[in-house]
Amino acid sequence: MNHFVQGVITVEDEAYILEPNLCLANGETIAILYSDLRPQEEQEEDNPVSLLLEVDIWFEMLILVQIGLGDRKVAYSPALPVGTKLELASKETVVFGEVIRTKHVVQGIILDLNWDAAKQHYLAVAGLRVYTHHFVLIETAIGKMVLSYKALEEQLGEQVKQFAPGGYLEWEPARHDLLAIITKRKPD
Repeated sequence: MNHFVQGVITVEDEAYILEPNLCLANGETIAILYSDLRPQEEQEEDNPVSLLLEVDIWFEMLILVQIGLGDRKVAYSPALPVGTKLELASKETVVFGEVIRTKHVVQGIILDLNWDAAKQHYLAVAGLRVYTHHFVLIETAIGKMVLSYKALEEQLGEQVKQFAPGGYLEWEPARHDLLAIITKRKPD
């Protein structure tokens, strides 16, 4: 897999375009969230990411796994444990008597410990954070994503110094935040 997360944006209600689902090529769906990360003074102008978001359009996106929110447990291993394969985790919750099933990315292989997001071309970014934060690039079951190095450091302390490319990370289900749109086109 040599691409970032790709899929078609779907929503149940157009009012929730900033909290869309992403229907992946394999038919699985993950929830993503978009927040305007630009400085307050820039937020009065039209937001370049929200201007590009459309339902039923195919996107390739830079997504951040938000392991730094709450008390998420993270585990590291120098290599993929024997018998482990990268796959989405399924979680069921009951809301008003209805069972809702969600899919989450909960594991990845480290590709780059100091990934330079500024070297990637984007159609639009959520804010300068894309260029100013230290990210760890990982390969997941659905494509490349990033984790915040600072969040990993807060969760694992000194253990992050042992990280190496090819290492395996596993975490509890976490929010998927849209940081940037890489490409956009009509679906096939």
